[in-house]
Amino acid sequence: MRTTIAWMAVMLNLAILSSALQAQDAMTLADVDTALPAVTVAAKVNDTEIPAARLERAVTAILRQNRGAQPSDEQLQNLRKSLLDRLIGIELLYQKAKSTPYPGLTEDVQKQIDQTIESVGGEERLGQVLEANNVTLEQLRSEMTKDLVIRNYIDTQIRPSIQVTDEDVSAFYNDNLEQMAEPERVQARHILLRITPEMTEDEKAAVRTEMEAIKKQLDDGADFEALAKEHSVDITSAKKGGDLGYFTRGQMVPPFEEAAFSLPIGQVSDVVETQFGFHLVKVDDHKEARTVPLEEVREQIVSALENQKAADKTDALVADLKTIAKIEILDPDVKEFSARPSATETEPAESSEAPAE
Repeated sequence: MRTTIAWMAVMLNLAILSSALQAQDAMTLADVDTALPAVTVAAKVNDTEIPAARLERAVTAILRQNRGAQPSDEQLQNLRKSLLDRLIGIELLYQKAKSTPYPGLTEDVQKQIDQTIESVGGEERLGQVLEANNVTLEQLRSEMTKDLVIRNYIDTQIRPSIQVTDEDVSAFYNDNLEQMAEPERVQARHILLRITPEMTEDEKAAVRTEMEAIKKQLDDGADFEALAKEHSVDITSAKKGGDLGYFTRGQMVPPFEEAAFSLPIGQVSDVVETQFGFHLVKVDDHKEARTVPLEEVREQIVSALENQKAADKTDALVADLKTIAKIEILDPDVKEFSARPSATETEPAESSEAPAE
């Protein structure tokens, strides 16, 4: 599903905050210099300025999220162009939406500010994040206000006209049957006693004897969860009574998988040896492979289709607004990149007589 431009506004703000939390020097990125905009204004939309710093923060945030990949100059310029285009779309939507009544806007903005403060670890930490990004609290408040105003417009002016029919739902379900497939899976618990390659055979035998003693307690009626918390060296699952949650075939090592998928529900295995040590396995649930029935996913499909239709209508609205808006691109890199001829205009057409492979 495509993301409507209104939600892109929210994601850009969250990406910028997340990016700043990952790096103290929020305006620098290794081998990619986006810290020194050549102009102070990236674009004008009906005489409203989009600050160059806003574009730089968006570019830097996206690059940090993809730190493992080093973009080429062309990829970087394409990213700048794409992000500026989205920022222009967001501004156009805001200009369209701001006259729509929104009771409680001030309170909702403050709720978002409070949630942001909590998510970053307190008011002082938020101040550090904002300062690292050269953003003031009022600027953040302004961006959040725009986000909410746009969402309110979509919810009150666009979504009410959207209809999702039974035919739409059935078509989506049938076109995505592969996504409706659920593989066989079990929910299991285990108790683990560690063995290592350095142990002697006598030491390993002693660990097995200890595990067999735990198995006897279980056979005599002891509680599996309690013994897992007491004895298992798998700390994470031990805290939950040995619970590993649901898993499918191929996720566990073969001896463990064989035991888990062959056990009846509620039964405890004999001692199972893997490279991690000795295990006792108990299966709490076993679900066979199936195709999820339409009725189980109907609500999710309706929601997904409503979101898609809202995105389509919003994108169409932005496209219309662009045709009547006064838009001036001032960022020199974007202007230069946009002016370049496309590859199809500069590259010769490929011969149709190439030999088949």
